[in-house]
Amino acid sequence: MTDNTSLYAGDYNSGQRYTCILDEGAYTPADTIDFTGRLTPGGSFAAPIILGEAVAISTDTAGTYTACRGLPLVTRPSNGTTLLIGKVVEIEVFGNYPTTAAQADTLAERLAGGYYRKAIVELNFSTKLEAITVKCDGSHAVTQGNGSTLKYGITDSIAARAYQHGKIIYDAAESGGSGLIPLHYVPAGSSGDLYTCLVMYTGPTVSIT
Repeated sequence: MTDNTSLYAGDYNSGQRYTCILDEGAYTPADTIDFTGRLTPGGSFAAPIILGEAVAISTDTAGTYTACRGLPLVTRPSNGTTLLIGKVVEIEVFGNYPTTAAQADTLAERLAGGYYRKAIVELNFSTKLEAITVKCDGSHAVTQGNGSTLKYGITDSIAARAYQHGKIIYDAAESGGSGLIPLHYVPAGSSGDLYTCLVMYTGPTVSIT
């Protein structure tokens, strides 16, 4: 193989940056002895993410808006992933260690206990993130990355002015939505259930009455 790549700088920071939760898989605690001879807490993730690595939207159903405390949830991409959104440009200090592997072997446990790292992710494209209200129809779940199941509900948004203070409502739908990408999971629930979901706008959206 011939490597014809160049070392000239070519990373021009033009994308928007957001704090995200890293979904790095199960965490296994393992205390280590540092260079001073002291025993310090440590461990490893099953799929650790490093600085400069590309990340994708996590599609785990545990990744709801409430569980993620409103932050996007990203993970290492797998084969065939179509939800790559950017790269990690900064990783925050990890300080909330679980004491046993059983405390953090599922994403739901890691989110509930705060056993995760956060990072600044630079998006590959300019866009807008916004927390919206989703009205369930009892039949269609909203999955991360699939904007075809969300349509702006004109009637519901107008009716919700009194208690939602002007926040728009998107109705869950079977198909036909466009212009936005959900970043959190919303279950099908029961008809009329309300959930919060962070979405990424990519263009004009579709509305229904």
